[in-house]
Amino acid sequence: MVTNSPLPPYRSAMSVNHSILRLSSDIAYRLGRLSCLGTVEPDASCHAEEVKFTLACEGITLTPSQMRALNKGEDLPSYPLATSLFHLYSRLGKEDPYSPSILERFEKAVHPDGVPMRKSSKIEGVSYPLPPYNKVRKLLENLFEFEKKNKEVMSPVTLACLLYFEVMALAPYSSQNGLLARYWFKTMLGKAGRSMDALKIEKSLFYQKDKLAKAFEESSAKQDNAPFVECLLTLVLSSVNALLKEASQKQTAPSPLVDRLLAKMAIGRFYSASELCALLGLKSRLGLQKNYLRPALDRGKIAMSNPLCPTDRNQRYCRKGVL
Repeated sequence: MVTNSPLPPYRSAMSVNHSILRLSSDIAYRLGRLSCLGTVEPDASCHAEEVKFTLACEGITLTPSQMRALNKGEDLPSYPLATSLFHLYSRLGKEDPYSPSILERFEKAVHPDGVPMRKSSKIEGVSYPLPPYNKVRKLLENLFEFEKKNKEVMSPVTLACLLYFEVMALAPYSSQNGLLARYWFKTMLGKAGRSMDALKIEKSLFYQKDKLAKAFEESSAKQDNAPFVECLLTLVLSSVNALLKEASQKQTAPSPLVDRLLAKMAIGRFYSASELCALLGLKSRLGLQKNYLRPALDRGKIAMSNPLCPTDRNQRYCRKGVL
């Protein structure tokens, strides 16, 4: 009697169960609450922590001195991979996860000496069947086509989880496939809301890696990626809750400097950075941005004239309120 062999993970079906729908809805609801508090912008320390746990997932540990440098946004000449990841994470909001260019930029940044494409049907640490290595590029192209086809009908958060699964199932590289999986995953998450770029998810991925591995095995056995997607959505929800709590605390925390800024601004009028420096008696725009504008933006007290480009040199600021 001939028995059918189980399908490899990369050919698993995709189903959406009640748990996935509930988790996706919960995340969307919390992102809505988060947007009401104002956009949470990631800083260097946020990116540094994400890099730390990204590398930890690959068995790489950064020293305290290296972390201090990253926290300041400094490059690490002795550890170019950490520097490359830091710069990639710093521009998450500018990347298009639906375009193959994201793959090109990732490979150029992470593998400057040559992309270690898989040349075998087996790689160390992977026990499940992989697609033939000469078909990997075509399968990645198909994944981009799937993204575009479902862009308007699938939640970016759910799609991000699916991308993570598929990259691990394809394993395009001879090692460290998790770097691409998590980067593509994080970039797609950003499409669910601007504050998602500040989501600290890598720590959860590191500490729950055994749980994720078990969910991947379950998906492989069932030939359905739903168990893995559900597990990953649970981690995303937990991280979004943490971000929402952080944003709420920032908004309610007293800030004499923000109060001083608001007292100088008329409701409804837009001010340039130079005008605000003059009103506050400041000489440094950096001090204005760090101590006044950023906290006020985080609390949703002021708005930008060009919110899609926070670093616009002609940016102007308006106090919110009832005219």
